[in-house]
Amino acid sequence: MIPLTLALAALTLTACTPKESDTASREEVDTDTDTDTDTDTDTDTDTDTDTDTDTDTDPLTCPDEDVVLTATYVAERHAELFTDCCPDGEVLVGFSGESTADPDYYIGKLRGICGVLAGSCETGTGSVEISAGTTLPTRGANGDVAWERTCPEGEVVVGFSGKAGWWFDGLTFSCAPLELDCEGSLFTVGAPTDLPAYGGAGGVSFDAIACEPGTVGVTASIGTGYAEGEGFITAFGLGCKALPFE
Repeated sequence: MIPLTLALAALTLTACTPKESDTASREEVDTDTDTDTDTDTDTDTDTDTDTDTDTDTDPLTCPDEDVVLTATYVAERHAELFTDCCPDGEVLVGFSGESTADPDYYIGKLRGICGVLAGSCETGTGSVEISAGTTLPTRGANGDVAWERTCPEGEVVVGFSGKAGWWFDGLTFSCAPLELDCEGSLFTVGAPTDLPAYGGAGGVSFDAIACEPGTVGVTASIGTGYAEGEGFITAFGLGCKALPFE
């Protein structure tokens, strides 16, 4: 497997347009829209608008603009980046996918798993419940060995690490428990722990990338090695947000 470096170049995001912070260390979203209006003496007007959005493969859109992107780790043979968002009121609780067979275990398909978040202050002490929610679209097109990593009950995805070369060899997801602060009217985030790693022995390890303190994962940025969602997984990042209690 060929070594690689962390690439944080501008990448096309499909379906969602979360807000960014710390632009020196995060993905730059391509939001350039070129509108050319030409009017001649015959009053003909041509308006061309160019946007990099694949609405056919991305039925879900971000519920709001309060999402902050983490850095996205990009492998060497990256081509296209998709950003899939949990619906409003849901959070990321895990990921599943398919990989090639042992001993390589290249990750060929990946999808986010969302859970429905609910809280209660009826007893005076906040309680948190996360139930089954939406499964996000599958990205990538290779592999037939199924796998899944989900957070323990009451916990959500807040970070990741892994190994990659030409594409992703492995991923490790970090989860953190949620508590409800009834006086402050918000969900608070506890200390993170790593789920068991998934993947093969190849690739180069990269440092952990995490949501900002007090925020949790609600979007998954997943890249593939070829256009139109085909090929192995070649990029990964999260979009995170704070969770007010209403």
